[in-house]
Amino acid sequence: MIPLMLSLRNFMCYRENVPPLNLEGVHVVLLCGDNGNGKSALFDAMTWALWGKSRAKSDDDLVHLGETEMGVELEFSVVGQRYRVIRKHTRGSPLHPGQTDLQLQIASDDGFKPLTGDTLRETERKIIEILHMDYQTFINSAFLVQGRADEFSIKQPAQRKQIIADILGLSLYDSFEEKAKSLSRDREIEAGGLSSSIAEIEAQLADRSKYETELQRWLGELTRLEVELKESQVIMNDLRQQREFLEWKQEQLIDLTSALEEMKKELSTLGNRIIQHQNRIKDYEQIVAERLTIDNGYRQYLQVKGLNDEFNFKLGQLFNLTERIRKAEKIVEEAETALVAERAIVQARITERENKAAKLPRLEEEVSQVEKRLAELTEIEKDTTDKKQRRQQVISVLQRLESHNASVGEELKALKEKLDLLTEAGVRCPLCESELGADGRERLKVKLEAEMMTKTKTQEDNEEEIKNKRLEHWALEKELAEKEPYLSKERPERQAQFGMLKREMAEVRQAEEELAKGRVRLQEIESHLQAKDFATEAQRVLSELHQEQLQLGYDRGKHEATKRELLKLQEYEELKRKSEEANLIIGEEKAALVSAEQAASNLRTKIQEMELRQENLRQELLVLPQIIDQLNTANQTYEGLQKEERQVRDEISRLEERLSYCGSLEKSKQGKERLLRKNLEEVGIYKELAEAFGKKGIQALLIERALPEIEVEANRLLGRITDNRMFLKLETQRGTKKGGTIETLDIKIADELGTRSYEMYSGGESFRINLALRIALSKLLVKRAGASMPILIIDEGFGTQDSSGREKLVEAINSIQDDFEKIIVVTHLEELKEYFPMRINVTKTTTGSTLFID
Repeated sequence: MIPLMLSLRNFMCYRENVPPLNLEGVHVVLLCGDNGNGKSALFDAMTWALWGKSRAKSDDDLVHLGETEMGVELEFSVVGQRYRVIRKHTRGSPLHPGQTDLQLQIASDDGFKPLTGDTLRETERKIIEILHMDYQTFINSAFLVQGRADEFSIKQPAQRKQIIADILGLSLYDSFEEKAKSLSRDREIEAGGLSSSIAEIEAQLADRSKYETELQRWLGELTRLEVELKESQVIMNDLRQQREFLEWKQEQLIDLTSALEEMKKELSTLGNRIIQHQNRIKDYEQIVAERLTIDNGYRQYLQVKGLNDEFNFKLGQLFNLTERIRKAEKIVEEAETALVAERAIVQARITERENKAAKLPRLEEEVSQVEKRLAELTEIEKDTTDKKQRRQQVISVLQRLESHNASVGEELKALKEKLDLLTEAGVRCPLCESELGADGRERLKVKLEAEMMTKTKTQEDNEEEIKNKRLEHWALEKELAEKEPYLSKERPERQAQFGMLKREMAEVRQAEEELAKGRVRLQEIESHLQAKDFATEAQRVLSELHQEQLQLGYDRGKHEATKRELLKLQEYEELKRKSEEANLIIGEEKAALVSAEQAASNLRTKIQEMELRQENLRQELLVLPQIIDQLNTANQTYEGLQKEERQVRDEISRLEERLSYCGSLEKSKQGKERLLRKNLEEVGIYKELAEAFGKKGIQALLIERALPEIEVEANRLLGRITDNRMFLKLETQRGTKKGGTIETLDIKIADELGTRSYEMYSGGESFRINLALRIALSKLLVKRAGASMPILIIDEGFGTQDSSGREKLVEAINSIQDDFEKIIVVTHLEELKEYFPMRINVTKTTTGSTLFID
């Protein structure tokens, strides 16, 4: 499927957004408009959006002068699936290169979803995979770019072959060839590695018999060490039992010594406890003797404490009244301060409004002057607009005249070439193919010369009119250049001044209204301050609190004297508590003293018994050091034998591992030898495949089969548009000077004058040849499996044809319309419009180019 929707934003010469161009449902359409209106720019937009390619030298050249960025949005369908491409570019600067952003999206039930790759190149690669086509394939087949219809014909033979290969999708075989070569190299590298591994394995297997001999010797040494270890272990076990028995006795001695220490500490604690009981009993007996004095002092303490509590209560009430008085005073003070501050603000506002009201006469005069100047600027702008429209009309006439002159020039060139051919012998009639003879050549020469004179006169008249229009355009440009700068600057300044003056007058009138209200409010504030008419409720509460403070009757001096007396009597509170405690626990203390003395006596007896047992254990442990020395010697001997045994076992294990490894190496060698044989077989297979997939294999065969189809289709169209006067042939081999042949792809063209090279044909004839070739290539592209753009675009080229030639080209296009889903013909020639029922008109306005379909 071809593009369905094409929308542009700020592309090349466009200042405003171009309306979206919807090609859905369009079959054959003429894209028309004057030269320079932007017809070809639409296809530049499409190729730039898809492949980042256009006629511009760089992406920065696509951005309109005065703009900083541009963008193209393109929607298209492939096999029923809709896609969207959005490519944007920001112009670069001397310090920063331009930046391009590319997004690829796929349509779904929920709208478009992103398919954009991680990089710009990856996204472009995805687009090429979807279309199965790159830019060069497109412009060499489906798109006849303006001025480059011969894109395929002028290329070298190898390049022509590559284009046909791209159209046929033979790049797939290139990937197959490279894959086969890569696999062949991989197998060769793997085979080399396998050969090296096999050689290394054989070198390691040479030591296997030596390992077996050493293993038998170490097994005999292991038997001897096992016997000696058993004998040494019996001696060591006997000494260990003796040592363990004595160590158990030693632990008993340690436990006994520790218990004796604890008992002695406990005896000391009991002695201290006895002394404490005796001291407490003495203190309690003294307190009981002073009980009467303590009771009298405690009663006096309670009386003074009650009087102090009463004074504390009144003091708390006094603090509360004082805090409430402070708050009421603060409310009254804040209310008065607020009125004073408001009076100052109102007085300042009155002064400010009086100053503003004095400006009104001056502002009215300035507004009148600005209104008068704005009216003058409006008249000047109207005149400037008229001159801009006239300038655009002059530009359109110039473009039409220049285009006409170019067409006349091409026709004169074709006539000159025909006159030159008449000088050659054996010239034939283009209709009956009979020789013209001298009279026939003369009649044809007179006819051609008369036609040349007519076209030369037309060309000269056009040049004169072009000269006059350029002078008129220069005069208009000069006048507009003088007026536009100060118009674009002065009108905004005057409009801004007018708006500022209007706002200032409105502020003055509002100030007059607010001045009277301010004077009334100032009088009210003065009245409240003089009469103390503020915070009346707070003033009433303040008076009541002062009266309540007088009635409380708190005496600070008496309160301080009471506190000093209370401090003197406070000790009787603690003495009272101890007196009551002594009566309760003095009996308990005496019973505890008797119990502690009995426990101390029992503990002394037990300590004497344990000290006797301690001495007996010390005597038994005198032989322990000798047993330990003997055990250490036996242990060293045993450990030495164990170490020697481990070393022998390590050697045995090492040799067994070596022999086991040799067995695995033997199996590995056999597997690698099988794999080596397989890799060598695959190397040969992949080399044969690479040669088959290469340029001289399957690809050359497919191109050879496609060329007859291209010749037949091109000659069918060429015969139709030249009345069967011309035909072409594609030759794939050419003879050499040495008598051999070489591969090529030459284009041979024949007409009534014989076979000539492509360069010898006129512009109109070469365009027909190119058109026939390109349409044949486009049809081949449409038939190719996987092709996704069955479209043909012919951008200009009709200007090289006379009226008869144009009609034949239109007939040829109509004859192939069923082979393509869409055919778009681009031209600036008015006479072609009647041949196409649907037209897209591109026009240029003062704000940029636009388009409409009729």
